[in-house]
Amino acid sequence: MQVSDILPSSQLIRSIHFDWREALNTFLYKLTRLHGQLEEEIRSELKRRFPDSLRLLRLKKVRLHVKDRLHAHVLRERRA
Repeated sequence: MQVSDILPSSQLIRSIHFDWREALNTFLYKLTRLHGQLEEEIRSELKRRFPDSLRLLRLKKVRLHVKDRLHAHVLRERRA
């Protein structure tokens, strides 16, 4: 067995193109969507006659975590 049998050819390596900016944009998009969904869940919970305070607390904690991740990413992008 030769090394060339194990490693992919240089042509295959060149054909694999991964755009990191596109992946990060997808990541940011998903985080933004998640933040919006959490916001909507919080609004709908607050509209209930007897809102579940524990559920609201969990939703707000997760929303804050998502917001922190978005903010940290934007700061990293500005520095680069």
